[in-house]
Parts: sequence; C-alpha cells; structure tokens
Amino acid sequence: MIASNAVFGAISGSSVAAAATFSLIAYPEMEKRGYDPRLAIGSIAVGGTLSVLIPPSLILIVYGSWENVSVARLFAAAIIPGVILSGLLVLTVAIWVKLHPGLAPSPPRFTWRERLRAVKQMLPWFGVVIVVMGSIFGGLMTPTEAAALGAILSLFVAWGYGNLRYELVKQSFLSAAKVTAMVGFLIFSARLLSFAFQDLGITERISSSVLNLNLGKYGIMVFLVILYLVLGMFFDSLAMMVLTLPFVMPILVKFGFDPVWWGVTFVILAEIGLITPPFGLNLFTVHGVLPRFSVGFIAKSSLPLLGTLLLMIGILVAFPQLALWLPRVLY
Repeated sequence: MIASNAVFGAISGSSVAAAATFSLIAYPEMEKRGYDPRLAIGSIAVGGTLSVLIPPSLILIVYGSWENVSVARLFAAAIIPGVILSGLLVLTVAIWVKLHPGLAPSPPRFTWRERLRAVKQMLPWFGVVIVVMGSIFGGLMTPTEAAALGAILSLFVAWGYGNLRYELVKQSFLSAAKVTAMVGFLIFSARLLSFAFQDLGITERISSSVLNLNLGKYGIMVFLVILYLVLGMFFDSLAMMVLTLPFVMPILVKFGFDPVWWGVTFVILAEIGLITPPFGLNLFTVHGVLPRFSVGFIAKSSLPLLGTLLLMIGILVAFPQLALWLPRVLY
C-alpha cells in the first residue's frame, strides 16, 4: 500500500486523490483478504500523504513560485527524502504487524509469471513518470511544460487500457480548473495580506519577536515545527504556507537555513497536517469514501504512522544534505 501510494504520488501529486482512490479501490480488496481495518485505513490515510512529497508536488510548485526558488531544484530535493520516508513507513508497518500479527493475513504466494505480468501492466505508468521527471531534471522542459506532457501521455495510457471516456476527461478538466482557480485566488489574497502586513510592520514585529526568544538555531526550528503542527490541525497546507511564509522566511534566512531544504521540510509538516484532527483533509477524504469509519477511528488508525513522519523531520534537520545533495549534483 505504501509503495503503491509512492508510485501514485509520482503520477498525481495530489494527496486527496490518492486517499480517495485507494479508499475506493484498495480497501475493499484488503478487507476481502482479511486485513484489520486499523492497518488498512491507517496505511491508506498516511500513505496518501506521500503524494504531496513525491514529485510532482502542487505544494512545492506553489512554494517555488512564491519564494522564487527553482521548482526543478525543489523536485530534486524531495526525491531522496521521499524514498527514505516511504521506506520508513514500510518498516513501521512491518514492525506494527510483527508486534500484532492479527492485523494482517499471511502473504499470498504468487508465481514469477504472475509477478512479471503485474510489472508489465505498470510499465506504461512508470514510463510516464520517467519521461516527465527526466524532461525536468534534464533541462528539456519547465515543470509546467512537463506536467502538460504528462497529462497528454496519461490520456494515451488510459486510452490504451480502454478506460478513456468523455465523462472522465470532462471531469479531469473541471477538477484542474477548480484547483488552478483556488490556488490562484489563494496566492493573490495572500499576497495582498502580505503587503498589508509589511506596510503595517506586522511581519517585522513577528520576526523580531521570534528572534528575540534567544532559542538558538535548532531551538527556533523546534519552535517552528511545533507552530506548524498546531496550525496543521486547523488550516489547509496551502493556506498555512502562504499565510506564514512572510514572517517565517526572514527567520529561516537569518539562521542560515536553505530555502530548498525548508521547502521539503515544510511539505512533510504539511503531510502531518493532512492526518491530524480536527480538520485533517485526508481523514475526511477517507471518511467520505468509507463513511462507516468515523473520522476519530481513521485518526487513531493513522497514529502509529504519525511518529514516522515526525522522525523524518528530525532526520532532515540533523542531515540536511539528504535534501540538498541531489539538487547540487544535478544543477
């Protein structure tokens, strides 16, 4: 489930889409095979957050445009942390099942022919991911152009599978228009608010107040992590980002934190906000598809995996080169 979400994230870039898709498709199959609902629901809710980190990522695109940071560098920076986080989540699930064997049935046996057939069915989608990411990192296209190419290739793949229908294409265009309008209006409004804060001196006052706490470089980082964990309980990730960056970025720059590194770190903090009540978006998405499970039950099921996301924040703070090495190599 976690690995599937990571691959799906490289195609969609939407956590809500991942949570809804796997709730609709994967959960009935897991229920049929005898998986405990806690393990199945928790894996779906938390695994869906990988779609925000694994490139392409809508949050990284908005962050890059807001802070004038190269989106291609941000995508490159997110790859290694995304792979590590996926591995840590898989390890967490394995330990969880090891401690409570009743959560999962014995794994079914498949022949090598069946495995190769499954891999063959996934090859077209892997091809889409490779073409899109390769064109960005190779400098052949901008992220926007590569995204358009990926959308066209996805249409051809869907047509090849026999799943391309007019209603599907129409709904996709409408969803894209709604998301684009929402993000555009959000950035426009946040820009106005940012200018108002700067003219009134609010941004400088907040930054100065935080800097005067004398917490030190890593003390400030702990303060910001706690701040975003609390804000994530009540705000959408995009709203949280554009409302706080005007006073957070001067603090980060003052202490020498790299904007590319912070973009990846913020995305993981945003992932945590997606599964923390009372307004975790993934919790309500899974509940909307599977209404027999309450939001509280979904949140409790996600709790064992929540610690893994916090662990990843600590790893990135301790080893920032995990996010900065690949962008420096490629660019």
